[in-house]
Amino acid sequence: MRTQTVTQFFRAYEQRINDALADPESIEVPAMTAAYTESFLEANPKGVQVFQNDEQYAEALKPAFENQRRIGTKSMSITSIHTFKMDDLHAAAAIHWRAVYCRQKDGKEISIDFDETYLLQFIGDTPRIFAYIAGDEEAALKEHDLID
Repeated sequence: MRTQTVTQFFRAYEQRINDALADPESIEVPAMTAAYTESFLEANPKGVQVFQNDEQYAEALKPAFENQRRIGTKSMSITSIHTFKMDDLHAAAAIHWRAVYCRQKDGKEISIDFDETYLLQFIGDTPRIFAYIAGDEEAALKEHDLID
């Protein structure tokens, strides 16, 4: 099992997210897109979407982080990583995240915990995300009055 490789992969992923949240100019677009396969899936309560990891996706990263900052996202921290070997070329990683926000209307700091499961394909020794499963993050943001 490549547990250490998967853990290092997600710790670097976490760092890139936090760097991008802290400073809009620090978004490492090539490294962020390199974390994904040529196409990948997102499953959430609204359905399943297929994304192409192309120039259009790369260009959408900066506005996505701008939106996160706009709603008050300050940081995203991994609190646990559980990896599961599927076969010699694939693994799953259940990630427990803690997101910290500063609510715009009153400046109150809010932490929201959530889970995502990532499916990884190893290209050589490098893991790449080919799918992830997310909960209802939009509902949690509404519940905490971070979005309408």
